[in-house]
Amino acid sequence: MANNPADAELLRGTLRNFLQPNLPNPKYQRAAVGQSIWLLRLTGTNAADVELVSRVYDKFGLYDLTLRLLGPWTQRLNPPEEAVYLKALFHSGEMTRFADRWQNLRETSTAIPRELQLYHAAYLAGWGSSSDAREGRTQLDAALEDPGTRILGNRLRLMVCARLGDADGYGAALQRLGQWQADSLPEHLTYWHLLTTLGRKTEAAGLARSFARPPSSAGEARRLAEIYLVLGLRDEARQLIVAQEMAGGAPPAEMTGPSGQVAVTES
Repeated sequence: MANNPADAELLRGTLRNFLQPNLPNPKYQRAAVGQSIWLLRLTGTNAADVELVSRVYDKFGLYDLTLRLLGPWTQRLNPPEEAVYLKALFHSGEMTRFADRWQNLRETSTAIPRELQLYHAAYLAGWGSSSDAREGRTQLDAALEDPGTRILGNRLRLMVCARLGDADGYGAALQRLGQWQADSLPEHLTYWHLLTTLGRKTEAAGLARSFARPPSSAGEARRLAEIYLVLGLRDEARQLIVAQEMAGGAPPAEMTGPSGQVAVTES
């Protein structure tokens, strides 16, 4: 592809490779986005390429980009695109639009994928009425017992627990994901923030100090530095910024002074 960047099929092959791993490496996210944008420009936003790019965005959890990509096509999405779009609405907090879209899918589709059914169960558990919430929790509990759905079930449980302020439930689901090496740094950051909002800042700071996994992208580094500051871990924030600079990445813009020097402050 590097030798012939105008070959659309080579671009498609590269993007399909990003879809192979069960857990995508965030360090390839920037390349995936750049190649996706170039493919769409090269082929004039070909419909088949839109589906491929939407799957890549979904793989990397780029939900804002997914909504911007599929927004103009919402009246004619094919089933894979519809699934990606619904998931993006959910992860972006667009719950009213998610519910409306789900209802339309339910009325027009004879076979709704199990994955989307679990997303709807999570919606009921966290955003539904009392009776609906019980039904949603029951479906999520069943998903935790199935090896084929337990990772997604726990991941959705994280979002429900964050919505309900249930730190203990969130911690239990996160621990299960960790046992399967399916947890992510952003999910830990959300947990520490949740603990802090519930008055458990000391506990959150202890978990942050003991967390040894380095950020794998500039975005993750920025979020980690921000939560360090919230938790009062100024030395850790400085060390992270210095490490990013030494690795060749610029420190987050909001953490530098007008001359570009590091200016770690609490806010």
